[in-house]
Amino acid sequence: MKKSKVLILCAILLLVFSQLAFSDESEEKATFKALPGSLGVQAGNLSGYGLTYQRWFDNSFGIQIAGGGYYFPVDREEGVPFDKCADYSIGVEIQKVVFASDFGHPLLAGQLYVAGGLVHRGYVNAIEHIGNESDDYNTLYTQGPYVPIVGIGVGIGIEFVLFNHLSIPVEFHYAGFWEGKEVAEGEEAKQFNLSPTPQIGLRYRY
Repeated sequence: MKKSKVLILCAILLLVFSQLAFSDESEEKATFKALPGSLGVQAGNLSGYGLTYQRWFDNSFGIQIAGGGYYFPVDREEGVPFDKCADYSIGVEIQKVVFASDFGHPLLAGQLYVAGGLVHRGYVNAIEHIGNESDDYNTLYTQGPYVPIVGIGVGIGIEFVLFNHLSIPVEFHYAGFWEGKEVAEGEEAKQFNLSPTPQIGLRYRY
């Protein structure tokens, strides 16, 4: 049973590599030439969260813009649906294709690219004040201070395109962030962090 599974896996890998090796160069990048733009949604600390627009130029360089946000007035007794009463982000990425192909198949295309991004985010926390027996209330909520965030990073991405139009970009970046929250004097280093940042999107190419 194990041997048959190994043989099936080897056959699949052989088929994939044969498609890569013998795909017609004239067909390569056909999807990206015919459908350079895309609209959809994006989720990532570096790319930003929300609606996104992406476009490839000369089948080589691309630009992506993403952004979104929400705001809920603070109810003193009920609070807000999330831990923040306001949160927004807007991000920009510049992308460079390393490899792209249709693999000789009309329903599947993909490309590997490198990317660099810049993001701005801001949020306002809803602060919970827990009362005690000496207070005339149980719990109240107030609006906290505005906190800005700026981030920059670089990484790689893979874009899968199904049925010529459905685009699924998956990215992995390393990014540095500055968060303008209040810290004690001499502890400004706590405002900075460097972290791996996975991202994903869902777009329609046109």
